[in-house]
Amino acid sequence: FRAAVPAKFDIIDIDNDGQQEIVISGGSLGAYSQIEIIDLNGELKYRANEPIGAGWTSFTSAIQVFDKYGEKFILQGVNRKKNFVLKKFTGEEKEGHFDTLFAYNLAGAVSALLEDNGTIYAGTSLGFLSAYDMQGNRKWLTSLNGGIRYIAKASSGLFVMELDGTMYRLTDTAQSQTLSMDSMTARRIVEDDEKLIMIQGRGIYHVMREPVDEDY
Repeated sequence: FRAAVPAKFDIIDIDNDGQQEIVISGGSLGAYSQIEIIDLNGELKYRANEPIGAGWTSFTSAIQVFDKYGEKFILQGVNRKKNFVLKKFTGEEKEGHFDTLFAYNLAGAVSALLEDNGTIYAGTSLGFLSAYDMQGNRKWLTSLNGGIRYIAKASSGLFVMELDGTMYRLTDTAQSQTLSMDSMTARRIVEDDEKLIMIQGRGIYHVMREPVDEDY
């Protein structure tokens, strides 16, 4: 992997040839914001982009690879400057095999991404959370109390966890409800069989079945 140690990866058949590929990106400061795609033998197949953001001080801070409408997309978040990018695989070598559908500069590093049913959610290290359609049109923007670590789909709306573990549930119109905070902060969210497992410190965890609050 060029000029960096890979920190994030996903496995998908990006070019629909019946073989899985590995999508890798660097995640260390001073590393690299380029995305490379290799086969299962480690041979380079595609470079999804040129370095973005702010050169050698940029790195990929969040990434999601997904299939939509029978096509493959890469959603990338970077820590600086042009830091929120959606690309679609085209297979055309003259275009680098990918088209850039949109590229925006959000406030703070893009720290969490989620695509769900044609809506793209982006959370940043400054606590901003926004929703976009696949064309890059913004649907709404809101802010929480701290940087965002994780976004997960709920049966209605979203679960959002901040960097300090505080977790919220948001409606589709961005109204929020605090689920845990202070001494009850979550450290990680694991999705399993239509349940969310909220992991806390010292081995404590909670299994959250939906809906979390019948009155919400």
